[in-house]
Amino acid sequence: MIKTAGFIIVVITTTIYGFVLAEDIISHHKQLCSVIRMLDEIKIRLEFNLSTREELFNFIFSKAEYEVFKADNLGNSKLGENEKRMLLDFYNQLGTTDIQGQLSQIEMYKKDFQYELSELLKTKDNRCRLLRTGGALVGVFVCLLLV
Repeated sequence: MIKTAGFIIVVITTTIYGFVLAEDIISHHKQLCSVIRMLDEIKIRLEFNLSTREELFNFIFSKAEYEVFKADNLGNSKLGENEKRMLLDFYNQLGTTDIQGQLSQIEMYKKDFQYELSELLKTKDNRCRLLRTGGALVGVFVCLLLV
């Protein structure tokens, strides 16, 4: 009886872990889409308001959707290290050139993030499915080893 309960706990635990890992990939996808939307909003704000860097950051980071992308909160995001570095580079370069230079920089970073998103989309569904089923199968395998 106790053995069976232990086996069930192992299978459930590994299955939940697989689902958590799959959810991280889905969150990564959602956050990349949010970064692209944020870049679009910054571009529109620059084109029509000619805001300063601080005004742009205050406006963008006042929205709950983008709070995780503040430079000091990036550690809490699901973005990869390369994406975090690109976002920090964007923040540092914003406001260093004229308006046309800034708009072209935004477009460049937007294309970079869209490339990262397309690379993630290529493998997202397969990896999520693999992690979900793999978690359960690993649990079953561990139980078989313990028998």
